[in-house]
Amino acid sequence: NLSYPVIEKLDRSLLDSLYDAQRKSPPDRKGDNATKEFILRYVFGIAAELISSDVELLRALLRLHYGKIQIPFTLAERLVQVLYEHSGFKAWPLDKIVPDNEAFFAFLQERWPVFLSRLSKADQLREDSPDKSAGQSIGTSQSDAPAVRTAEGEHQYGLKFPGPDVLPFDHQDIKVYIDNLFVEGKLSPIHATEIDVEPGSWIRCGIVPASADDDEMRVSRLFELVEKNLPTEESRYSDWTAFALKWAELSSLIHCGSNAAHQTRLKDVGDALNATFSRWLSDHYSSLINLPPTDPVMLHHVPRRLARDVECSGDGCAALIVVDGLALDQWVTVRQLLHKQDNNLVMRESATFAWIPTLTSVS
Repeated sequence: NLSYPVIEKLDRSLLDSLYDAQRKSPPDRKGDNATKEFILRYVFGIAAELISSDVELLRALLRLHYGKIQIPFTLAERLVQVLYEHSGFKAWPLDKIVPDNEAFFAFLQERWPVFLSRLSKADQLREDSPDKSAGQSIGTSQSDAPAVRTAEGEHQYGLKFPGPDVLPFDHQDIKVYIDNLFVEGKLSPIHATEIDVEPGSWIRCGIVPASADDDEMRVSRLFELVEKNLPTEESRYSDWTAFALKWAELSSLIHCGSNAAHQTRLKDVGDALNATFSRWLSDHYSSLINLPPTDPVMLHHVPRRLARDVECSGDGCAALIVVDGLALDQWVTVRQLLHKQDNNLVMRESATFAWIPTLTSVS
């Protein structure tokens, strides 16, 4: 009852949930668009036609990109079409931030200083006003605050992406994601010495640490996230690659510090993780070779992906730079230095499985 050209674009691991969803639905043949909307709703949990506010839109995009949910481009296109039918979203750069994780995070990153600036100004106004009850202290939630739009927003703040210049980061449904994004390194903290942040405030994660206590807090939060989301022997391959990026962030932070207790804890968790990964490989590794190369899962997918990118771009050339022996946590450290040199860089990061054995001559 569904459109086959749409279904064939899905990752095979999603077919079970799609089958269960269509089995519970009334039999009704669906065209391409209806199939796309059915998959978005029942497989990815996105009912685009029900999204009607900036908070709901931002929450849906955070859920999509934070979870590293890979939706096929054809579904992303349909999601953008439906969202643009809502007049309130016309200014959002949905065609860029819906299909592209890193474009979305770059969109959030350049709005974060604007949000902090508005908080700082609001705090200053409260200090100058005799009526302290008119506002809220920094770090508390303004759960009903909408995204603020200004016609001159892009010019005023030097924003690359169009759309609202201030996002509702402090909404209770949004800030829990923002906290994790900073902790996991998907967003970068900024210097904001003009803001007096209360101890324990949720926005501390987005400000460059002023003391060793802030670094210690980030390590503790990362350990919590990592230990709560350890992959199992039944996890999908994408769960392992997404976890590898979190593990690299934690490893980099600990290796750059000097706390011996953290080193020991990292080793203990890592030993248990390696044992689980070894058993997962025994059961699942052989099936990875047959996955489509759209988003490379193994190394032999990379040249196919490059060839497709060259064909689509029309430039006629591409460069693949291989840095042998660079561990993923070492890359995290290098990436941070590159961002300091040029904060306009947009890094699109992903992970693939190596060939076994991982000797250079083989993999």
